[in-house]
Amino acid sequence: MLNVKLLPLLLLVTSTPAWSAIYSCADIPAGKNALETNDSNIDAYYVINCNEQTLTYSYQYNPASFNTEQLNGLAKEMLNNMHSDKAILNQQYPFVNFLSFKIYHGSTLLDSVVEKIK
Repeated sequence: MLNVKLLPLLLLVTSTPAWSAIYSCADIPAGKNALETNDSNIDAYYVINCNEQTLTYSYQYNPASFNTEQLNGLAKEMLNNMHSDKAILNQQYPFVNFLSFKIYHGSTLLDSVVEKIK
C-alpha cells in the first residue's frame, strides 16, 4: 500500500539505544533525543513527556524525496506494527501510558496518532 520503507524504520525504533530501560523520568536525558535513520531524507527523534506519560516518535520526511500520498496513513500503520512490542514498551518504560507517532512532510504535519498502551 505504501511505497515508504517502513520496516527499516521499525527496526530502527526497536534497535536504538533509546530502548534501554528507562524506569522513571529521572532517567531521561534532558532535551530532545535523536534517532539515527541512516537515511539523509528522514529526520527522526523521540520525546518522552512525563507529565502526559507519552512516548512520541516523530519522522520528518524530505519533500523532495517523498510525496504526501506515500506518507498518508503511515503513523497509524507504524502504531499498528508496534502493538506486538507493547510488552517491551511496558518493561522499558513502565511509566509511559501512551504511544504516539507523528509524520511530517518537510515542516507540515501530515499524520498523527496516539493510543493508550496500558
